[in-house]
Amino acid sequence: DYEIDFILEVGDVVIPIEVKYRNPNHMHEPEIKNTIQQFQKHKENKAPFVIVVTKDIIKLDKENPTPILYIPLRYWLMLC
Repeated sequence: DYEIDFILEVGDVVIPIEVKYRNPNHMHEPEIKNTIQQFQKHKENKAPFVIVVTKDIIKLDKENPTPILYIPLRYWLMLC
């Protein structure tokens, strides 16, 4: 089973948001990528990208079929 923490809907676009507020050495990227793959298997869940809210990591991972934006919580809160 998989679990996505939040779903942001903008019109017909669905953007999953996963929260992983951990130290970088405790991040499990394969676990995150597996969760996203499971989410994307459902045709109504085709997200253009995924947001992972982190403690300190900021990066854009384009190596997956669905890009993953890692963004620290402090920056995420500024966007909200």
